[in-house]
Amino acid sequence: AIAGFAEMIEAQMLGPVGDAYRDRAQVIRSQARDLLGAIDDLDLAARIDSAALSLVPGQIALRPVLATIVDDLAPLAELRGSVIALPVADLSVIGDRRAVERLLARLLATLVSASGQGERIGVHMALEAAE
Repeated sequence: AIAGFAEMIEAQMLGPVGDAYRDRAQVIRSQARDLLGAIDDLDLAARIDSAALSLVPGQIALRPVLATIVDDLAPLAELRGSVIALPVADLSVIGDRRAVERLLARLLATLVSASGQGERIGVHMALEAAE
C-alpha cells in the first residue's frame, strides 16, 4: 500500500507536487521494492534450505535474460539518470533459470538504485580459463 501511494504521488495522480516531494516518493517506492525483494530472497533461501524447492539446472543464454531485466529496470535507470550497457555477444551458463534470473535482477537493481546522473553501468561477460 505504501509503495502504491508513493507511485501515485510520483505520477502526480492526486495533483501536482514539487520535485523534492516526487523524488522522495520515488525513493520510498524503490526502498519498498527492495524490501519486498529481500523478503522474497529470504523465502527462496528458506525453501531451498528445507528442500521445499528443487533447483533444476539447465543451459541459460545470459544476454536475453539480461536484456529482459534491463527493460524492466529502464524506468528506474531513467529516473536516476543512468544507463545500462549490455555486451553484444552472448554467453551461456548452466544453472537454475529462476535462480540465475533472480540473482542477476537483484544485482542490476542494486547497481541502478546506487547509480547517479550520467553514470553508465556496463555489463561484461567472459569465460574463465579452466585450471
